[in-house]
Amino acid sequence: MLINLDSKLAIVVEAAEAKKAADIVALDFREMEGAITDAFLICSGTSERQVSAIAEHIRTEMRRRGVRPGHMEGTDFKSWILIDFGDLVVHVFLDEIRQKYRLEDLWHKTRQIYPGEQRS
Repeated sequence: MLINLDSKLAIVVEAAEAKKAADIVALDFREMEGAITDAFLICSGTSERQVSAIAEHIRTEMRRRGVRPGHMEGTDFKSWILIDFGDLVVHVFLDEIRQKYRLEDLWHKTRQIYPGEQRS
């Protein structure tokens, strides 16, 4: 079953919120030339246990809808877990690791599509 990007984002946001993920942000790369994905979803947890629970719940909810990740990494360290769904790449960070890498600042010229505010 094919699920479009907006539906994937809705599923992932709902799953992340269910596990109390903080600061959920989605960035749109569709208009960026040479981008390797259509969107990033970035969120964080306050402990390694929560980061792991958020990532696992996202993966479980997507699998229930027939969407399996092409790649998942970081599960051994639990401070930054990446789940690649092709057109959507999910980053689940431990708070302090998210602050260190600041992906939102790195991609500041992209449009924010969740929670719906525009970025400049």
